[in-house]
Amino acid sequence: MNIKIILLLFTALSVMFCGSTQIKDEKKEIPENILKFYEGFFGEPVDEEKAFRVFCSSGYYERRQLNSFEILEIKNDAEGDHLAAEDLKEYDKVDFFGKAVVKIELYPDTGTLSRVRFLRSSGISELDRIISEDITRWKFSFLIENKEDDEIPEQFLVEYAVLLEKKISRDEAVEELKKYVR
Repeated sequence: MNIKIILLLFTALSVMFCGSTQIKDEKKEIPENILKFYEGFFGEPVDEEKAFRVFCSSGYYERRQLNSFEILEIKNDAEGDHLAAEDLKEYDKVDFFGKAVVKIELYPDTGTLSRVRFLRSSGISELDRIISEDITRWKFSFLIENKEDDEIPEQFLVEYAVLLEKKISRDEAVEELKKYVR
């Protein structure tokens, strides 16, 4: 069999079986209004530098690992994932879909965060704060024993998609704005 076909098959299988954390009732499907954004985001071509993609709305959170499967993983934290999604409820006052790209740097000996830096903002500083807090709670671990002989990713990118949905009326928004201005 041609080596290119084998590599292509391996890449396709690894993308299909990538790890994810989801906050949803397994019997419920993703709501139709979220589904198009969700499929569009996770359906984009995979960039070699991006190790993770995260889709987050006020009722849904999913993280997928795109690269470095055999070297790096994030420890499961379903409660923290749920809290990150809950933090967005406060901002469900407008319809908004934004993406952010964050560069993560790790200490290679421990796997702890060294630095979190935004390469592309979501466009709303409050959402960037939530993204930053979400990433800082992640616990990374290396899946290799001999760290000196193997290539350890000391830095990689994480792409976030954040979906806000307007859940208040225009009159309620005006009243909240008046309270804020006072």
